[in-house]
Formats: sequence, structure tokens, C-alpha cells
Amino acid sequence: MRKLEYTIRQRKKASTLLALASGEIEAAQTLLQASLYRESAVHLYFASFYISQSPLRRTLGARPSHEAVESQLHKVYGRAADFPRRYVELHSRLHKLRTETQYKSARSPEPSVLVKDCAYLAGYFAFARRSFHEISYDDIMRDVIENNPNKVLDFSLEAISKPGVMR
Repeated sequence: MRKLEYTIRQRKKASTLLALASGEIEAAQTLLQASLYRESAVHLYFASFYISQSPLRRTLGARPSHEAVESQLHKVYGRAADFPRRYVELHSRLHKLRTETQYKSARSPEPSVLVKDCAYLAGYFAFARRSFHEISYDDIMRDVIENNPNKVLDFSLEAISKPGVMR
């Protein structure tokens, strides 16, 4: 998949979502090791939920529902040649698994399936990280300056080294 051209805001949001996904993957792995399979399934799904939103920043609203993310993922990338279909299917499978284990069933999911899905999710995470230009310090500073022209007057080193001097 070629890099998505995002605005600074979209890149900040996508980067934040991937950071959240990373934490969910870590939690899922820890829970898998502790044989807490139902809980792990929930964290695997939320990792996928966050990862799936990152390449959809242009088409999703500010607070998309779980159904909206799944629907848009299928609509935008379900048949895309440069987006692996297995990641679309993984998201749907994890969404279904989370719904079943959290709301409909008292049984635990099969551990071997969760381990396999966790490995696929790590691949999906890596794929998503490569799909857009990550946000840099310079991008953040440029965004702060552009969005606050009356508050930020000078970010030069000269102004910083001479306190009290406003330009």
C-alpha cells in the first residue's frame, strides 16, 4: 500500500490510534500468557479497532462506532489490491469474537486461535505503521504555530534565548 497523504491532524490521530493499539496488543499478550483468554480476546479486538481506524482517517468521523469502522474497512479496503484481505477478515473475526465472548457466551475462546490472531495482529500493526508518514516534532510545532497565529509570535532560538523579547 502506498503511503496515505494525511494532514497533520489526521497523522496525529492515526499515530495516537496506533499507540493505543500497541498498548492493547501488549495487554492481550500478557493476558494470553496468564491463560485469561476471554479478556485477551477483548484486547485483541480493541487493538484491531484502533489499527483499522488509522488508514480510514479521511472517511471516518471523530468518534466512529464499531459497526462504522468495520463497514468502512470492508467498503474502502475489502477489495483493494494493495491492502491485504486477511486484515479486513481479521478485524471482522475479532469483532465477532469479542461480541460473543463479552456478551453472548460464558465459554473461553480457543487459545491456539487467539495466539494465531495475535501474531496476525502484529503484522497488521506493522502494515498500518507503514501506511502513512509518522508525525514528527516539526509537524507538531508547525501545527501549533498555524493554529495559534495570535498566541505564538516567535519560536526562533533568538526569542527563546532573550526572555522578555517579543517579536
